[in-house]
Amino acid sequence: MRGFDRPLKPEWIYKIVKLVKIGDKISDLKFEMENCIPELNGDGNRKARTIINRYFLTVDEDTKKGYISDSIIIKLIKNLEFDEAKSVMFFILLIQEPILQYYSSLLKKYFLDSKEFDLKFLQKLAIEKTGERDISGRSLRNFINTLVDFNIMGINENKNYFWKDKLFISDELWCELFKIYGRYCLKSPQIIFEELNENIFFYFEKIEIDLIAKRFNGQIWDYVKRSNTSYITIYEKYRNDLRDNIG
Repeated sequence: MRGFDRPLKPEWIYKIVKLVKIGDKISDLKFEMENCIPELNGDGNRKARTIINRYFLTVDEDTKKGYISDSIIIKLIKNLEFDEAKSVMFFILLIQEPILQYYSSLLKKYFLDSKEFDLKFLQKLAIEKTGERDISGRSLRNFINTLVDFNIMGINENKNYFWKDKLFISDELWCELFKIYGRYCLKSPQIIFEELNENIFFYFEKIEIDLIAKRFNGQIWDYVKRSNTSYITIYEKYRNDLRDNIG
């Protein structure tokens, strides 16, 4: 099982994505990228950069190793102000890492309606499932601290955690994120809405799926709605590219 080696702050991701250009060699930007994470030195800084590289910079398998991908992820974040990018970056992180989706399933199942909760109980559940005490415990702590840094959770004086407001994403940005969800989570241009992973989407304010699907039908995708299912099939032109008027 691959762990989640460091908590991530949205400011670190945003600064690094804004810094790089598609096709850059990552090793040439090592010093500048280190400076985007001033709170960490040495191995901690390296681990944070490794995670950001993995989920935001080198996401496409056909990209030459060690170079920045020509991806819709980088194009989108570069077009956004930080406040909008924050929710988008969390979504992009979550859809690509199964262990974070598993931890999210525990949070949703046991603590979604709780006013506050103790991390120890959550760690026990995670360890029982995976059987890997060190990796599970450390990765879970790192994820919870990431939720705090993204302002999804808070921590009180008793060191218990509590939920804050759900993340807001506009209809226009959901259009782009559905493309990213299809490409990097489902590995498919077709998204069946009844099969959306609730362990991902519960962090966000309610999505008006039918309205969004209809709005971009015939432009970005084909939308099919039947009595027992509804789905979109994204046009090839837009599977790794933004709409012409985004940003």
